[in-house]
Amino acid sequence: MKALSYIARGMDNKEQLIEAIDNYDLYTPHERTVLKTLLLISIDDVAIISILRLSKVSKVSRPVVYKALAAFIKHGLIEEIKDIRKVSNTFKIKRNKLQEIVDHYTAQKINL
Repeated sequence: MKALSYIARGMDNKEQLIEAIDNYDLYTPHERTVLKTLLLISIDDVAIISILRLSKVSKVSRPVVYKALAAFIKHGLIEEIKDIRKVSNTFKIKRNKLQEIVDHYTAQKINL
């Protein structure tokens, strides 16, 4: 898999970003895996992938992928960009919402 191409504002490195997602309790472990997979395949905050492929790459069932994507869209973390061809799905990752996850994680670390 390609190196992580997404670096959030204020993030020192990709390991910190992944660590922040891994410790974000709003999402289940499988949902966090889907999010990390979207980040890994994204270029300029855009991930283009079919649901089937996302399921295979993340090793998460398709129903869970659909649930995760719905949660991410509901929380404003990603936006689905409609494609008339419907060959694959396109998701725009919202930097400001990802930064909220990082900020939350940083605040938790300080308070421990």
